[in-house]
Amino acid sequence: MGVIREFKNHIVPAVIQPLRVVWNQSIAFLFFTIAFLGGVMVYREYQKRTELDAILALALGGFFVAMMAGYGIHSLLRARRASRS
Repeated sequence: MGVIREFKNHIVPAVIQPLRVVWNQSIAFLFFTIAFLGGVMVYREYQKRTELDAILALALGGFFVAMMAGYGIHSLLRARRASRS
């Protein structure tokens, strides 16, 4: 019984912490990739459209790209915080 408790208290946290860091970094990469691809698509749509329609597409697409990039930055900050604790 004591061996299981020691394993749970010492080994498991030492394995879980690096996994949390890698998970958050992977999620950040995913969000940055989505933001990049969204930015490319917004640029292509902006080139195709005209006047007010182009501005609306740029504004909505820019909001999406900013939101995905924000999630990516937040995930990187969480990974950094998890690696320090």
